[in-house]
Amino acid sequence: MENKIYPFLKNYNKLNKTHLAFNDIIEELKNIKMCELKIGQTEKKIVFPDLNPLQKEIFQLFNLNPQNMIL
Repeated sequence: MENKIYPFLKNYNKLNKTHLAFNDIIEELKNIKMCELKIGQTEKKIVFPDLNPLQKEIFQLFNLNPQNMIL
């Protein structure tokens, strides 16, 4: 994980003139929530919210697809 995150942070900070750290990445990922919608008595749907640009980059970094995370 370190081999991907730290080069990403270095590049991201340089391009965006920011000072993100590893803990910022973790906090950004903690903000992602899945919701279960109940429709009527029997229908349920799991919804994954839209990711912000930084979250999208983190998911791409690890080749993750949010839709594959739905149970």
